Amino acid sequence: MGSTLNFKISSLNWNEQTQRLLITNEAYDPDGNRSPSNDYTLTVHDIDLTNFSQLSISGTTFATTDFTYHRN
Repeated sequence: MGSTLNFKISSLNWNEQTQRLLITNEAYDPDGNRSPSNDYTLTVHDIDLTNFSQLSISGTTFATTDFTYHRN
């Protein structure tokens, strides 16, 4: 049976030049111990600041899986 990880946002950083938001997440095991190998960062880009229904999110989770989310 797999273990459960809990995640918390450790930082939000807005890059004015690229107009991207970086969201860094920290992983914790069920006992509350840090699990840095499972941390991940999301990049939110293509943000329409007047209509949040349009954005894209991409990132790498667990250092191996790339994903992209688009909402139009």
